Amino acid sequence: MSFKENMMRGLAMAGFSELTYVNDSMARTMTELGHQMLEEK
Repeated sequence: MSFKENMMRGLAMAGFSELTYVNDSMARTMTELGHQMLEEK
């Protein structure tokens, strides 16, 4: 199995919490944008 496949499997199993751990500031920004979009609708 390639490194990329291992990365994708790891992210899929860990879920979004893994993404927030890897890049917390980016994840927080995406979450805030998501909330803003929901509030506007």
